[in-house]
Amino acid sequence: MRLQFIIFITLGTSLILWLEWPKLKKWGTKEKAVFLSLLAVIWIFLFLDVPDTPGTPTVDEFLFKPLKSLIQP
Repeated sequence: MRLQFIIFITLGTSLILWLEWPKLKKWGTKEKAVFLSLLAVIWIFLFLDVPDTPGTPTVDEFLFKPLKSLIQP
């Protein structure tokens, strides 16, 4: 499972780079460096335990749990 996740994220990042590279040819060296740096940072952050990150239901429960007592009799 972990290997599939790594492959999927790497393919997605490669797809972004492949689609954006023709636009990057018009940019200068600094802009290219910033783009590649940000893409690399995002790629690394995606491996930081993303499958165990709480999703939308966890956030909703955290936000609306205090209001639950007001709604229920």
